[in-house]
This record gives sequence, C-alpha cells and structure tokens, in this order.
Amino acid sequence: MLRPVIELDDLSFLPISGSLTPAELDQVLTRMGGYLDDETDPLTALLDTDLIIVPGGLLVTDPATGTVIEPGCCGGLEDWTGWAQVLGGGRHHFGHSPETWAELRDGVVQVHRDSDPVPVRIDLPAAELPAMLRAVQHDLTGFLSLVGGWAPPARAGELARLLDWSLRITEPLGLPG
Repeated sequence: MLRPVIELDDLSFLPISGSLTPAELDQVLTRMGGYLDDETDPLTALLDTDLIIVPGGLLVTDPATGTVIEPGCCGGLEDWTGWAQVLGGGRHHFGHSPETWAELRDGVVQVHRDSDPVPVRIDLPAAELPAMLRAVQHDLTGFLSLVGGWAPPARAGELARLLDWSLRITEPLGLPG
C-alpha cells in the first residue's frame, strides 16, 4: 500500500488526501510554506517560489505484516511520480538516512530500506502498482480540492495551480503499456 505523506516538524508523517480536517490542511500548507522559508507567512512563501518542495513522499506499508517503510531524507513528495519508472525496469530512490529505493525483480516491486542493523524489504506485486499510484493521485487530487478553502479567494486558484504543477498531481502518470 502506498500513501502520500508529509513529514511534520516532530518527524511524524501525516497522510495527505481530500479528507484532511481544516486544522490538518492548515498544518500541511503551513509546513510546506515553512519548509521553503520559515521567516515568511506560509502563503507568501508558497506563492513566491518556483517549485514547491514537500518533505515526505510515499509511505509504503505491508498490510499483512504491518511493516512500514517511511520516505527518507530528501525524498520529497514532488518525486512521487518517479515510482512509475520502476515498472519499466528502473530503480527509484526515495531518500537516504537510511537509503530507501524500489526496483522491479521477477514481477515484484521490491521496496528496500537499508537500515542498521537489519535491512527491511516490502514486496508489492508489480501488477498492483499502477492501481496504487492511481490511488495516490486520487488522494492528492482530493487534497488539491481543499486548497481553495485555505487561501484567500483571490489567491486560491494560483496556489492550486502551483501545487498541481509542482507535485504533478493531475498530469498523466507515465505508466508503461
């Protein structure tokens, strides 16, 4: 299972979707703006940037075992569409400290976390990855629909367009086949 998440200041992760409460939405957008410039109000920080960077990424969970692999450092949510390249035989890195990556092997997407002392791996059926990525896109589209209620009406459309472009929310996923 894949879920889009943002890393909060306390190193916890909050899932991002259209079901965020107003307080959670404020927390998410404030974190995004503060990550870019903690000296400026969040809306201004977001709108004054060329590219929004979101600490977090895709959280990988194995529902059968409860094993979780969190996004690593520098593996922001803006890179979530890179998971599609795994199906084409590529390798996708989603952070470090510890090193985390996904690769396709024998019809299985192996998601690795190079932890010390014991590395962790979650196997996802490759045939299910397109549906998982579409579910992530659905969650992000739902999140995007909430943005208009957070920003002032005169700036809401601008913020939604910037978030959509930066996070590649509504663009085609580039899935092979």
